[in-house]
This record gives sequence, structure tokens and C-alpha cells, in this order.
Amino acid sequence: MSTPQNNARRLLEALERLVGEEALLVRAGDFDALAATQERIGEVLAVLGSLAAGSVAYGQIAPLLERRDETRHEIGRRAIVVRGELDRIQGGRRRLRELGPAYAGTAVTRSRFQSEA
Repeated sequence: MSTPQNNARRLLEALERLVGEEALLVRAGDFDALAATQERIGEVLAVLGSLAAGSVAYGQIAPLLERRDETRHEIGRRAIVVRGELDRIQGGRRRLRELGPAYAGTAVTRSRFQSEA
């Protein structure tokens, strides 16, 4: 028979595994899988929160939440880099739109052997 303590232990083990997976997915840049993992983490935390207070001590969950904070900071750092790249690309597109009309006129093609006179 499953006791609240056994359930809590299994959930904590699952949470620890998921938090480790979350960090790996951030480093790998697999953000689709990361979103699914974070959803699963949320579900585990919700169940842990609903267990009797004596079954789960905050001290057992706190280190995992700290690791998640580190992961969240890494996601923020990566988002800054991605935003910078996006700004750079959008700036290039904007310059292209501005310069494009100047070069869009009819081009006169000449053989390289024809004189310019």
C-alpha cells in the first residue's frame, strides 16, 4: 500500500530528475522539449503541494527550486542573446528595404568587351 511518505519520496525523485533534465535541455537549446518538461515539473509541484504538510519538508524541495532558478537565469541570458540577434537581423532587413529601391531600377548590361564611349 502506498503511503503519503512513499508518494512524496517518489514525487521528489521525479522532480529531481525533471529539474536535471530541464537544465540539460536549456544547455542543448531544445526549447520545445523544455516547455514540455517544465509543464511536467509544474504538475509534480502541484501534487507535492497538495500532500499533507508532514509528508514533504520544504527543505527537501528548496534545493530543487534553487536549481530551477539557475536554469531560469540561463534562459534569460539566452533570451538576451537571441533578442540581440533578432535586432541585428531586423536592422539588416530595414537597411535592405531602404536601399533596395535605389538598386531596383533597370540595369543596363554591357558586355565587358564593349567600350564605355
